[in-house]
Amino acid sequence: MTERPLVAVASFGGTIAMAATGDDVGVLPEFGANDLIASVADLTASVRFVTEEVANVGSPSVHIDDVLNGLAWARQQVDAGARGVVMTHGTDTIEESAYLADLLWDREAPLVFTGAMRSPEEPGAEGPANLRAAISVALAPAPGGWARWS
Repeated sequence: MTERPLVAVASFGGTIAMAATGDDVGVLPEFGANDLIASVADLTASVRFVTEEVANVGSPSVHIDDVLNGLAWARQQVDAGARGVVMTHGTDTIEESAYLADLLWDREAPLVFTGAMRSPEEPGAEGPANLRAAISVALAPAPGGWARWS
């Protein structure tokens, strides 16, 4: 029997991880990487996951140090056997974080950023589908050494 591949998933917060507050604030980052993996729980039969909550903020509040910490964690996970890395992130600044990561990513394993425009509690929330697609991209054989989007 072949061992299930390992995918590392780091969360930074953003809409993909938000929940309603029940007051006038609207939604706030609430869910961590383990909660996001629970939204695609059927994949655990074929994929192993290791998770990390790098930050749990709206994407305008993600700092360069957060991205650098996420990259350091991602490198450790790849060096320990992860086949690919997925970073969930808010969409307001996902491109800035992904660009910085692309400049600094020095591993052959795929590094994939994904997010969502609708919070998990909204009708038509696409976060689980986007996460599922990102995991597929992280597992797909392809030339590495660059960040990929899903």
